[in-house]
Amino acid sequence: MDDPLHLLEEMVLDVLRALQSAPFTLPRKMAAAACASRCRTHIAPTDDGWARQTGRRPGGMLTSWTGAAGARTAFVAAACAAVLRGSESVTLRDVYYSAPAGLFASAGGVAAAAAVLETALGLPRWKLGMTESVSARRAAALEAAGGLRLVPETPGIRACLVVVEKHTVLSGLVAAASSGTFRGVAPFLILLTGSGYPSTGVALMVRLLARAMGAAPRVFLVTDADPHGADIALRYRFGSGSVPVRNPHLVAPAATVWHWLGLHADDPVLDERGCGGEPLTRADTGKLAGLLRSRLLAKLMPAAWRARIESQQALGRKYELEALSADRLASWLAAKLAEAS
Repeated sequence: MDDPLHLLEEMVLDVLRALQSAPFTLPRKMAAAACASRCRTHIAPTDDGWARQTGRRPGGMLTSWTGAAGARTAFVAAACAAVLRGSESVTLRDVYYSAPAGLFASAGGVAAAAAVLETALGLPRWKLGMTESVSARRAAALEAAGGLRLVPETPGIRACLVVVEKHTVLSGLVAAASSGTFRGVAPFLILLTGSGYPSTGVALMVRLLARAMGAAPRVFLVTDADPHGADIALRYRFGSGSVPVRNPHLVAPAATVWHWLGLHADDPVLDERGCGGEPLTRADTGKLAGLLRSRLLAKLMPAAWRARIESQQALGRKYELEALSADRLASWLAAKLAEAS
């Protein structure tokens, strides 16, 4: 694979060439000039100047990108190139606040430009020196250092990773673990939460933990019994469809054994507790239908997971994890872990 720094330098020069001949309004021209100035501080000009030939280019090189979009792409690429030369990695927020006024309307513009770089170079953003948050930076640093090593208190005990959708639910499960609720079924239990949809840092940490757990690692997903819970479970297992180039570097190893524990809308524990739940809204129904229509998920989704989504669609109701008390949820999870073992 080509050196990421070399690919970034090629891209910056290529975009700058396009910028030189592009028609601009005054604000865009000022933004492009500021961007070009930043690029020149990181990339020394050669005898043939900015228009030098760069030889073989990666697929998707942005020769046609002009105007403000090209300026944004070059600015983010130059920031990444500076990091790869030895600086500490930067977050999307860092790049946004270091940009000249008017270049990015919001931090989302930095994320969009970073996604362009990822797609063009075939590398996830953290391998280009840019992360979405400090937690993602730490996870990327662990990956670069060779990953994690898990050491159980009792030799030979296999680790068990439980990923919970919500932080409030995680707190209750941590308290239950401290009191010994899971000792008989999962003596080496790792609890983790993404506080909703998994960020890059959380997804990377799940990958690192799964790799450290040895052959056939077990990952258990605990989510709300609603369309967002289903989507979150699918994101952990298969990654995101928005920037698929990240997924091979982000999802857990292929040998991972995934268990989507739920809650599920048809789980008997909800009837035992008399949890009525709420009816699915039109948006909820549309989201479930979208998950079932996805051509990518149609190829990847296990039949049992699809059946769970179809069941929720048929029942027309949704439930949150908080429908169960902390003690009841811990007992339910212990029973599920024992069943899976």
